[in-house]
Amino acid sequence: VGACDSARDARAQYVATFRSKEPLDNIWRMGKDPRVSRSTDVIYCGFCCKPFSPAGNGLGFDDVHFGDNFDLLAKALCDRRDVLLLEDKCLICENVPALLNHITLDRIERLGFYCKVFVVSGSQFRCASARQRLVLVGFRDRAALDRFTPPPPQSVAPTPLRAILQDFSQESSPDLFINAPKFRLATSDSHVVSLGYPYGARSPTSSYGSLTTPGTLLCVAEHFKDRELPLIPAQVRRLDYGHLRRLHPMEQLASFSYEAHEQPQLRGRLTAQYAAVAQTICLNIFEAFQAEVLAAIGKPSIRTELYERLDRMGVTAHRSSGSGSWLETRVSRTGVPFYKYLNLKEFDDPADELSEYELWVQENIRENKRLLEKLGLVS
Repeated sequence: VGACDSARDARAQYVATFRSKEPLDNIWRMGKDPRVSRSTDVIYCGFCCKPFSPAGNGLGFDDVHFGDNFDLLAKALCDRRDVLLLEDKCLICENVPALLNHITLDRIERLGFYCKVFVVSGSQFRCASARQRLVLVGFRDRAALDRFTPPPPQSVAPTPLRAILQDFSQESSPDLFINAPKFRLATSDSHVVSLGYPYGARSPTSSYGSLTTPGTLLCVAEHFKDRELPLIPAQVRRLDYGHLRRLHPMEQLASFSYEAHEQPQLRGRLTAQYAAVAQTICLNIFEAFQAEVLAAIGKPSIRTELYERLDRMGVTAHRSSGSGSWLETRVSRTGVPFYKYLNLKEFDDPADELSEYELWVQENIRENKRLLEKLGLVS
């Protein structure tokens, strides 16, 4: 039908990748522009996460720059139905889980779809990123929502970071490398990982990292080659030039791999390439949710093809265990019910040995609990 992106560079890369007409430049146009005036089975959408993200200002819908994005999205969807008289059947929307701290049932109803909300990690769908994402699924038909089955997890461990890394040198890609001795923005929120780190990006900020937004950066220093834990700021500042680089857009954090014909056609500056690939949106998650959404409206062939392909790849999805074993029903503090995909270890073999990183995380959790008990904040 069409696409929309406010960034000119992203629109240009969309055209190059899909060999299609240029996307619209404003979300409100999706509701009235004649260039997108035909119905579709599934609408994929998102809106700016900065007002809700921990890396943003936390103002939510009161944010003066981006707080109205959700309402513009809802209006565009309703205009497609009421003005263009289109019968879009399903909706899949993505954002950060912190949206649940702000959104209410009343606001969700403005979308004009019967909806369910899920919180899922990319690591549960074969991605090399453990960042959690919120996925909202909607149907015009209530019966279709009742038929919808959430997709089962596809992996019992995150895809190792090493599986997606490519060889880059300072000579071939100098713009990837950061002058580590001058890197003074590293904080506890930075997430510098080594070649031996197994779990990909977990950063609360950028998936790639930059000098203005500390995020996930890759340490290629020989003496940290096998290190599993993220480097602390003091270690980052001791690195030499050439030891620290950004991840490249083609090192797919958000998807285990692309089919050859789906490879993004990257253009322009490196920052524009990062924006176009949009690594925060885990493609494997969307593929799985799309298959189940289409099955719920009577089109199961995509789901059948997906699981046949996963079987050929040797991927064991937890289809036989039932959703009760890996989904937990919760309610946000604003009263919105949602479904949380449980951590892999919670339905994996309890005898599996925990990694160094997982042990470190567990110890941090225990230490925080001891501190809260000491302060009398928990019993």
